[in-house]
Amino acid sequence: MNAIASLKSLREAGLSETQAEAIVTVVEEREGDLVTKEYLDHTIRAEISELENCVTQKLITLGITITGVVLAGVYFMLNYAKQ
Repeated sequence: MNAIASLKSLREAGLSETQAEAIVTVVEEREGDLVTKEYLDHTIRAEISELENCVTQKLITLGITITGVVLAGVYFMLNYAKQ
């Protein structure tokens, strides 16, 4: 954050010198706690990727399960038809 530019903007907005300095000081002190767009973007992309992997695994498991059930049904139907 550019403190000088911020002070100038705050003074032009009608704040006194003391008020502008106090605001800039607080923001500079807390700047490390601020969440940036890049941080959110990276975090959201990582979470989406993790969820995609989870959904893919679940769909593969579901597909294999359905295939097994269908094959078991066909096997039992064929065995029953022979009798």
